[in-house]
Amino acid sequence: MTPFEQLKKMIQDQHGMVLIGMVHNGLYGPLRDLNYILINPEPKFLNDYLTKGYEKIAVDVWKKTMLATQPMVLPMDMIDQFDEIPPEFDSVREAEAYIRQKLEENPSMEQDPFYYRKGKL
Repeated sequence: MTPFEQLKKMIQDQHGMVLIGMVHNGLYGPLRDLNYILINPEPKFLNDYLTKGYEKIAVDVWKKTMLATQPMVLPMDMIDQFDEIPPEFDSVREAEAYIRQKLEENPSMEQDPFYYRKGKL
């Protein structure tokens, strides 16, 4: 099964709900508070977004956190590890606006260098 087919099956199996998190691949994993649930995404669009369409939001996250990240699909059961249940969005545009809002609300790296990397997700 190709990655695209796996993504399509996962969307179907989860009744159209996909948990997305901004993830630091190297060491820290998903960043705290930068998660959302995407409702009924079109599989091809989501696949394209996850592989090459996320550069602007990744740069915005990097500017605030100094951590290189990318959006990734996370298992829905990870929600148990989050501070709060992630909000649901119908579009990536709305979700990215939420991520940018959280970046403004949360402490910067200068204020709390460990905020995005410790404790609950």
